[in-house]
Amino acid sequence: MDGFIARHIFKRRFKSPYDTLSRYGVLLHCFTMPLLTRVFPEVFSPSLGAIQTQECFDQFIHLPHIKSLGGRRYKCFDLLRTVLAEEVRGKEPGIWEHYHKLAVEVIPTTPGMPAMPTLSAEWHYHNIAYRLSQGDAAAVAYWKQMLLETEASSMSRAALIEAVHDETLLLTAVAREAQSYKQKQSISSGDGCV
Repeated sequence: MDGFIARHIFKRRFKSPYDTLSRYGVLLHCFTMPLLTRVFPEVFSPSLGAIQTQECFDQFIHLPHIKSLGGRRYKCFDLLRTVLAEEVRGKEPGIWEHYHKLAVEVIPTTPGMPAMPTLSAEWHYHNIAYRLSQGDAAAVAYWKQMLLETEASSMSRAALIEAVHDETLLLTAVAREAQSYKQKQSISSGDGCV
């Protein structure tokens, strides 16, 4: 799989900086121009200028694997995200950790993102993914703690649940924990099969 991805998706198709944005942009749950430029300062450096930054972003969002979500929000196709994110997490854990930590830090102050990050699936997703870099137990502990906090505050449980069902987390311990939680909720509310 590695050779295929390297030979057929990146080396032949995309030149810099679109190779970097494509390979690591899959780590973002979804993105806007302000979020992408803040998470990838090595691509969108201040010296680039506003016009060149806009041109680079516009070219990136018109690549065939980028999907518009409306409202100036975009996402890499789910299948590409699933495959590449798993590869990055397994083979480049430092990069996985770096980009997710950076996203957690910049989301609260990024224009167009929710003012209260705890209401944002993106913010929860990046927190869970960042904690995965510290091991499954850390991600599961975060998930459980956030569940408790949603019961005691105005935080959105829906955003937390949406975050853990992201394609890039499907085969993780925290996703299994969330599925177990969902099944228990279904049974306790009478929606489960007997």
